Amino acid sequence: MPEHPQTGLAWEEPGTRSAVLSWYCWNWLASPGELRTDAVPEQVWRDDRPSPPARELFRPDGRIFLDGLAGRSALWLREVRERFGEFPCFEASRVERRAGMALEMRFTKWGGKLHWHYPVVRLGTDRHGWWLGGREGTFFQRGDETPIPRPHDYVMLVPADGEWIATWDAVGETEIYVDVTTRPVRNGNLIEAVDLDLDVIRQRDGRVLLVDEDEFEEHQVLLGYPADLIARARATADDLVARVGAHEEPFGEVGRDWLRKLSGGAPREESAADRARP
Repeated sequence: MPEHPQTGLAWEEPGTRSAVLSWYCWNWLASPGELRTDAVPEQVWRDDRPSPPARELFRPDGRIFLDGLAGRSALWLREVRERFGEFPCFEASRVERRAGMALEMRFTKWGGKLHWHYPVVRLGTDRHGWWLGGREGTFFQRGDETPIPRPHDYVMLVPADGEWIATWDAVGETEIYVDVTTRPVRNGNLIEAVDLDLDVIRQRDGRVLLVDEDEFEEHQVLLGYPADLIARARATADDLVARVGAHEEPFGEVGRDWLRKLSGGAPREESAADRARP
């Protein structure tokens, strides 16, 4: 905005004609002690929704930045990403793209409707399967909805044998989240699977939950799940509840180990210690 909201004076920074402030910050300056809900002045531009409150006014806040990006179109984000890729700080990401390490995880629903999709980076392999990961701030998108930033680092396992995909979260109440799916298919830099609703969760207090059973029952009718698909999904979910609850590998230390290695960013192959694990 070109003017200070309290004094009405032009900003005095040399060569600066306007200053970018979040809607929340502008409200705080313009109306101390109250939150304005009327239309903003004509000279002030804003996004389609207010940004979340900043933790500290007038200091950088990553949540505000990510929230603003989440409101932009995928085309705009891609253009910005490619433009900033010209700078040295993004050299590692360009190397990953050239080396085929930048991948896309894509879940669909039965019948082909696009579900969750997001970028991942290949970390390595072991006897359990293919390990992938991503950093805090990675954008996840469900269908064509507004992308949302991941609030923390994560690693994923596409199993060598199985009809599921597991995710380990770095922080939060949920430690492991396993999606029951069709058998994942890898095609070049794309990993695809059909999400079959059922999810097995292990929380950090040790509780193991089987969730979204109501959605699974509903979709059997709405989406026309075949009988053999229903039986396989149920059997997979029951098996996962037992394995995750018993901390059977890779749901014991192996996943945590890959999550720790994500911070170092070094891909690895299966070690002798991995092969020795039950």
